[in-house]
Amino acid sequence: MMRSKYFFSLFFFVYNLAVNTIYSQSKTTRIPTTPIKVRKLPADFKAPYLNDSDYNYEETISLLDRIKRWFIEKLMEWFNYGGKNALELYETIKIVFYFLVLFGAILLIYKLAKNKEFRWLFGKKTEPSNGIENYESHESVQVANFSQLITEAIANKNYRLAIKYHYLQLLQNLQNGNKLEYDPQKTTHDYQLDLEDTEYHATYAKAAYYYTYIWYGEFKIDDYQYKTAATAFDQLLKQLKNE
Repeated sequence: MMRSKYFFSLFFFVYNLAVNTIYSQSKTTRIPTTPIKVRKLPADFKAPYLNDSDYNYEETISLLDRIKRWFIEKLMEWFNYGGKNALELYETIKIVFYFLVLFGAILLIYKLAKNKEFRWLFGKKTEPSNGIENYESHESVQVANFSQLITEAIANKNYRLAIKYHYLQLLQNLQNGNKLEYDPQKTTHDYQLDLEDTEYHATYAKAAYYYTYIWYGEFKIDDYQYKTAATAFDQLLKQLKNE
């Protein structure tokens, strides 16, 4: 019992001594209110960084981002959507738009290829069309009797082939009249450019339209439709004969 009292008395003595020592030191220690040495930035400290893009933190928004933001805001307004739903709808519309553009591009390439607009790139392609390719060479167009070929095609009710012969006959006469130079690699558009400043331009354009639509479109036509299309070719042939 006496030892316990002695121990506690010693503990409180040491504790009070430690507290008093800390308190006395805190009273004598002062926290400085001003720095020991004042440091200042030089007046031209910004100069090295003014033209450095790495230190340009000004926010810039591209025109595309502005359009995107405007469109999303309109979607929120039109459909009463929150920002997240409007953004999801925008992404869906963007995907559909890209798909339509891609589909349109593929369709355009297909039509151009079908109309031989790419022959200059891929070279001449021989058409397996009842021997018609035999009359498309430069030599054949000069000597072929297209009137007879047209008559035979009509007798066989192959009106689409007859239109093809009409077109080659037209080119034959235009070449013989020195209105253009026939070339199997040329397209209908090329010949239109050759005749652009002549009196035959409009009539040729109409005949070339029928030819392209019927022949390359692979449309089967009847006797009445054939006669309607053939008038465009006959009209230009009469122009050439009446010179």
